[in-house]
Amino acid sequence: MRKARRARRRTTSTSRRIATAPRGRARTLAAKEELRSRILREAMALFVEEGYAGFSMRKLARRLRYSATTLYAYYEHKHDLLLAVIGQGYDLARSYLQVGDGDAMERLHALSNAYFDFAFENPTLYELMFIHRPGRVFESSEDLVRTRFGILQQIIDAALETPPLSHFDETAVRHTIEVFWGALHGLVSLALTVPFFDEKWARRNLAFLLRTLAPLVERYSAELSAAGSAAAAVDRTR
Repeated sequence: MRKARRARRRTTSTSRRIATAPRGRARTLAAKEELRSRILREAMALFVEEGYAGFSMRKLARRLRYSATTLYAYYEHKHDLLLAVIGQGYDLARSYLQVGDGDAMERLHALSNAYFDFAFENPTLYELMFIHRPGRVFESSEDLVRTRFGILQQIIDAALETPPLSHFDETAVRHTIEVFWGALHGLVSLALTVPFFDEKWARRNLAFLLRTLAPLVERYSAELSAAGSAAAAVDRTR
């Protein structure tokens, strides 16, 4: 009897260990991911406060109250942290650009102002993403830019889906939007980095740019409408 009870206890104990092992591993993984997320949150805050030049792993470790060795187990260099921060910045920027439906100019207005909102509400993050990135980070983040950035592609896709721009040659629309985005970035960059310019100046010039584009879009829309009406009239006479 005693041997049987001991055998049952050993079996029960082993079963408990087997049952709790996956839960223990899951808790460990969850704790690691939580720490990784916390490191990234604090790194973004420190980058925003100090900029890239003022950022260091030691400063981040002090902020987190962890040893630098712990940080290096998750991110080998501040370049790696910056890449992760930039990735989150791309996601945040794309969330700003979720605009509603409308005609071409309405969507262009909405997207442009949303882009400005992101830039001026997150100026240091914008500079880290687009202006002051070191060459090594720029080169190593090429894939991340292509796969996660998507801001320019998001604007192009919106244009291609919206009449009358949807009737343009896709290559022409793409080149036009690339130039337009370059103008947006130029206005933001000057406002953020040159003392003589500011957000008010940038938005005033954006409004001028949009007013300049509006007649061109409207004229092309009218031409398309007239061409469509003429084609319909010809079809009716056949």
